[in-house]
Amino acid sequence: MGGKHNTGGPDRSDEYESRQPPEEERREAIETVQEAVKRAEQAATDEASDAGATADDPATITVSEDRFDDWTEESRSIETNDAARYLGPTDTTSVDVDLDTIAPEKIEAEFDITLSETTACEDIHNSETNTTYPTFTYSEADEVRESLEDKHGTEPVDRVYDLMNRWKGSSGGEEAETLELIAKKALGISAPVRDDGKAAQEIPPDDAEIDVYRDATRISRSFLREHMPTDSDGNASVMVHRGIRHSNEALTAQLIDNPTASEYQFPTVSTSNHSIDVGVGDHWAEAYRISHRATPDDTAIAIDVLKPGGLDEGEIHIVGDKIRVPAAGLQFTGPRHQDIASQNAQELFSALDAPSMYSAETHDRIYELLRPMDRAGQHPETTAGTTRLKHWFESCIADDRFEEASNASVFSVVRSVLDSSGTDVTLDLEYDEV
Repeated sequence: MGGKHNTGGPDRSDEYESRQPPEEERREAIETVQEAVKRAEQAATDEASDAGATADDPATITVSEDRFDDWTEESRSIETNDAARYLGPTDTTSVDVDLDTIAPEKIEAEFDITLSETTACEDIHNSETNTTYPTFTYSEADEVRESLEDKHGTEPVDRVYDLMNRWKGSSGGEEAETLELIAKKALGISAPVRDDGKAAQEIPPDDAEIDVYRDATRISRSFLREHMPTDSDGNASVMVHRGIRHSNEALTAQLIDNPTASEYQFPTVSTSNHSIDVGVGDHWAEAYRISHRATPDDTAIAIDVLKPGGLDEGEIHIVGDKIRVPAAGLQFTGPRHQDIASQNAQELFSALDAPSMYSAETHDRIYELLRPMDRAGQHPETTAGTTRLKHWFESCIADDRFEEASNASVFSVVRSVLDSSGTDVTLDLEYDEV
């Protein structure tokens, strides 16, 4: 994840607020677009019905679907992972250790370590979010490692710890792929290793490294259950943050499809690193920063628990699949190292439904997010989304609302996205008309 960084910049939230339209005008503009979206959906439904689709055969009806549950406000935090979702046999090895059997007294007895005493850990404290991330002391971390060596041997433990060290320096390349592959096999994770593990180093056939990793997971989860904050029901969780450098396009497409969803889904590889420090997330973000609550059962490795010191970021490796990010936790940060005020992503994409009420800067930002989405072949999946995008573009052209971006460039990108979407929504304008 990299080290600590001063990511603070001028607070321009007041400036952003001053550019927002009066609420009544904004609501009227949004209602106008929503009516257009409803007409497009109805037309798609009618067309599907004419083609013989029925209510008993919904898969044949090519209409917009809301892909997001209508969650209540109280359920916006990330759901606790069901262990059955990622336990069980993998392609090469069976997971025969019950990772849910991680009661502190069991772990303490098995590894001869101390988990439960608060004085047995040091803290990484994030003053901005008032979050404390407990870790082992240096001597206790050494005892954990020695206990793992006693059980599994020095060589496989050295190997796993060396991979964790290298991940802390750079979470990419063959070391990262190797650690992800070990995690995938150790925990039966269904999500893929990045780049299909093409650069991953060979794992010894005796699976010793896999066994080391699995025990490191058990220790991590047991420690976090003891020391994470708990809610009124006794459930432990902590807010974690991740700057999104890849897969921005999937989030952009979801925001176009449903800019008022209660949550969004972020796909990950077998494990991904997150931090309790929001500044670390902001530093690495190339368009978005996601924030969500993680539980001990979401955890693959609590790396800064097992290895205190060095780059103390409160880093946790999360089991991969699709992370459910509450709408309030999806933040647009802009390109890396550019001094712009961040804002909630839904606030940014609300401009699609009321383009006349937002500044040229806002529309230029949306265009900059569409470009990589187009290059990646991503697109909205619903008629509502493509209709929204079409209306936004044509309204911006009519009112000359782009500033940095040229009309022709935006036209090319929007047309390409609409063409690849598979919907019947097309632009009414031609290239020479913009």
